Amino acid sequence: MYKYVEPMIVEADKKCCRAMLDELCQSLREKGISAQPALVGSGRLNIVTQNEEEPYDLDYDLIIQKMTDEYRNDCKKLKDAVMNELNRIVKDTEFSFSKDSRSVITSIVKFPDGSGKRFSFDLAIVKKDNEGNTERLIHDKPIGNYIWNISRDYWAGSESKAIRIRKKGKSQELREEYLKLKNRYLTRNDNTHTSSAIYTEAVEHVYSRLFGKEK
Repeated sequence: MYKYVEPMIVEADKKCCRAMLDELCQSLREKGISAQPALVGSGRLNIVTQNEEEPYDLDYDLIIQKMTDEYRNDCKKLKDAVMNELNRIVKDTEFSFSKDSRSVITSIVKFPDGSGKRFSFDLAIVKKDNEGNTERLIHDKPIGNYIWNISRDYWAGSESKAIRIRKKGKSQELREEYLKLKNRYLTRNDNTHTSSAIYTEAVEHVYSRLFGKEK
């Protein structure tokens, strides 16, 4: 069953990741890539959950602000540069080497005594296009292509309602609803609902209870 991760644990892990990602950005700058890390998803909203002894997730965007033509014209070279520098930074630490997934780079932190996994972090490489849309670097492995795809922040869709809930002093009610829904889908073996979709559903439920009778 899901439970909330202790805030002190999450904050310590965020601090660790931020220091590492700041170092990553510094090393990338020396290669002609200007970037900024940003915490996203449940970590940004402070609703990080963990299923029993499985590692919990922290999600980050690596926002590319500038890059030389060498990387602008070769998406694979850009992702390889990020992964290589990240692997150099995590060498001889408790972090695993980077795993290249379709849309993110993943690293897992293991307990020093080897008893299990603590948490994993996913790093997406993103940038803005000429129209201001956020694009995510995708590795289409079946055909070996690296492309930029327009990306949507699914967590942000309900944020205006979530802000109103928090202003009403009902943040705890929202946290309880989110956790209840996550465990409901878990017991049903329903893997089709993403955490962002469950959060949106939780916001809608609480918002309806609090403000549903308003005209």
